[in-house]
Amino acid sequence: NADISSALRLAPVVEAFELDAPELRLARTAPGRYDIDDLIARFQPSSPEPTPSEPLNFALYNLKISDASVLFDDQPVQQQHRLEALQLGLPFLANLPSKIDVKVEPRLAFRFNGTPFDTGAQATPFAQTRQATLQLKMGELDLLPYIGYLPDSLPVRLRSGSVAADLVLDFAMPVDAQPSAALRGSVGVNQLAVDDAAGAPLLAWKRLAVALRDVRPLSRELSFGAIELDAPTLHVSRDAAGRVNLAALGGQPSAAAATPAAAASSPPASADAAQPWKVQVDTLQVQGLGVLWADASITPPAALALQGIDLKAGPLAYPFAADATMPISLQATLAGSTAD
Repeated sequence: NADISSALRLAPVVEAFELDAPELRLARTAPGRYDIDDLIARFQPSSPEPTPSEPLNFALYNLKISDASVLFDDQPVQQQHRLEALQLGLPFLANLPSKIDVKVEPRLAFRFNGTPFDTGAQATPFAQTRQATLQLKMGELDLLPYIGYLPDSLPVRLRSGSVAADLVLDFAMPVDAQPSAALRGSVGVNQLAVDDAAGAPLLAWKRLAVALRDVRPLSRELSFGAIELDAPTLHVSRDAAGRVNLAALGGQPSAAAATPAAAASSPPASADAAQPWKVQVDTLQVQGLGVLWADASITPPAALALQGIDLKAGPLAYPFAADATMPISLQATLAGSTAD
């Protein structure tokens, strides 16, 4: 149900969107290959699209999906995964204000491989401020059974890990004001181990805990409480040709992008460009960090170990103020060796 204000705003405004009993069937035909690879290739742009200076404005209200199901057929391992009875209700997803009545009560519920998941929600859709809250709790989810579904094109290989979440999503749509969506709660990633594309150890940690205090992606404001990282280990190496393993993760910049001429030819920043992201972190604490360096470009090859690194910093804020101070405490131990 579209709204006539879409034409006036030159942006899509949808009063209501309802989808009943949709079914999606997806198959993995080989490691890193899926039965929709031809569709993905068909709709990929032939040339890189220019980066927009502003985000797309839109307003989608009263989103309701009922009895959705997803069947994932993993042919290489002869296993199927089923997501059934999915119920999703969101009051809105919008970054522009609109006078649309909110009727949908927020909810997310489904069964995954027979295990039920459900969320609690509270809403005041007919109040002056039209607020709603969606709660989602997820226990420790082992990522190991799903590692095979990551595409082979990734520069890293996930070896182990688990994720847990306890989140609250607040919606608000005041009259004649910008809509807002705020996420708060906590997310944890534990016992993570990541290798590089060649299968060599790259990064691992025991526990990562992130407290989301007030995360507002629509207004580009991210506020975190404490971020704690326990016992991380980073493996950095340089081969005989002088290549550092970390450089392969992000790719190499193009020659045109690295030349001053290319930088001079880029258009100047517009005054109407989107506002920059704002990030705040109360405390950042890293305990027991280890950095292992292996250098095969020299003779004899050398190895260094920076261990027992404890880092504590905060509060942190970005963009950085010119007169900002950042309390930081750091301690570490350095050990080295060479191989014959």
